Amino acid sequence: MIHTRRWTTATVLIASLGLGGSAIADTLNVDGNDGGCDDGDGMPYCTIQAAIVAAVDTDEIVVAEGKYFENINLLGKAITVRSTDPTIPGTILATIINGGGSGTVVTCYSGEGPDTVLSGFLITNGSATHGGGMSNTNSSSPTVTNCSFSGNSASLGGGMYNKSNSSPTVSNCRFSGNIGVIRAGGGGMYNSNSSPTVTNCTFSGNTLGDFSAGGGMFNKNSNPTVTNCTFSGNSTGIYSDGGGMFNS
Repeated sequence: MIHTRRWTTATVLIASLGLGGSAIADTLNVDGNDGGCDDGDGMPYCTIQAAIVAAVDTDEIVVAEGKYFENINLLGKAITVRSTDPTIPGTILATIINGGGSGTVVTCYSGEGPDTVLSGFLITNGSATHGGGMSNTNSSSPTVTNCSFSGNSASLGGGMYNKSNSSPTVSNCRFSGNIGVIRAGGGGMYNSNSSPTVTNCTFSGNTLGDFSAGGGMFNKNSNPTVTNCTFSGNSTGIYSDGGGMFNS
């Protein structure tokens, strides 16, 4: 079956008159545990990335609980990618994007704006130089809500890396157990020339190696707005600074 777009009667009428028109928002379902999934016909999709490729602006991608071993790129699209219920902690922890220890788990580098939304996932096992869990660069400022970044590693930004005027809105997220290696920065989050808005988030148990800074968060030429957040149990190695937060 070919995945098609739905049109309203008014839209079809306008199009038939040669006046233009656009497709209304569609919902694309992803269920890698469904034996009938098919990335070709999308009923439902097997992988999150296949659904992202098929989606257009304003679409919503709804991901069923399960483990998805992939590294995704939001491709600059103004879409929502979410779990079935991002408000339920159990659903978040059961909807897992696992980077397989190879590269960043979630990438935005195509100028994504606030209408690009990621919500309700456990993001884990990313391993990269910049941003183990998520990397936002090139003026990419998505909306990230109700996500848990845990068990990721990087030289800069174990949980999340924001660079070059990338200022995501991050709310109700948890950054825990992320790792920065020797001479690293920002076990939980690293910001360089970027000013994210971080609200109601927890930074806990993130660690850095020796000669490092900012176990929870590292800010370089950045002015993040951090509101109602908790920093606890973050640590750095020897000859290091800022277990909770480091500003330079």
